[in-house]
Amino acid sequence: MRGYQDPRVGAVARAGKSVGAALLASSGARRVGLAAGAGGGLVFGGVALLHRARARRG
Repeated sequence: MRGYQDPRVGAVARAGKSVGAALLASSGARRVGLAAGAGGGLVFGGVALLHRARARRG
């Protein structure tokens, strides 16, 4: 069974697509955009909280 490999393993690499393109194709542009927006909002919120905490110390 050395030669057996699940057909799903490495399918993206064999097709020559990037992981980002595969994610976009499987979930749709709208969902990827919403996830990116939510992630960006979380990062922005964290930076704002850190900035506010440092301003209180000083």
